[in-house]
Amino acid sequence: MRPRPKTKRLSSPERRTTLVIAFVALAASDDPGSVTTEAIARKVGVSHAAVFRHFPTRDALVAAAIEWSATALVERLDQAKRSSKSALAALEAMFLAHAEFAASHPGVPRILVSELQKAGNRAAKQAVQTLFFQYACRISALVENGKAKGEITSKVDGAQTAVLVLGSIQGLVLQSLMLGQANWVRQQAPGIIAVIKDGLRRK
Repeated sequence: MRPRPKTKRLSSPERRTTLVIAFVALAASDDPGSVTTEAIARKVGVSHAAVFRHFPTRDALVAAAIEWSATALVERLDQAKRSSKSALAALEAMFLAHAEFAASHPGVPRILVSELQKAGNRAAKQAVQTLFFQYACRISALVENGKAKGEITSKVDGAQTAVLVLGSIQGLVLQSLMLGQANWVRQQAPGIIAVIKDGLRRK
């Protein structure tokens, strides 16, 4: 009888990330507020007590999920931006990267919506505010850079464009939640960003 292969022992940060991703996955098809730590433990294949060795409370796990989501999204946005050769191309790449992230991790917007509705949830609100502030700064800088190079019309404002772009992607994500179709945001994003780019492009 062959010996059973040894399972790699995860480090504490790796286990924390595994638990967070399990929560995000479960939240994709269930009310995030009703996802229990027991369900998360079962999905990962660890004991219930193991969850609390890494997160002292369920709220701490939720906060970690929001932090993981923000970090992962910003990394994708920056990668999309770096791979683009112009301001408009970078704007499109970032928009599509965000749509892809939302479609691939539908539990993330469900968690955010759930947590932001709770009165006094300062940690969640602060994390989301920080994320979108960073996001808006990147978009505004892209627009100003495009204006300086003559690619984007001088008539637009970078900060206002950031509000438009963020509002558009947030609207798509919320509509996909209402429709119950995570893939919808991925399907609609190319057409929406094309309209935005056309309005920004210097004629």
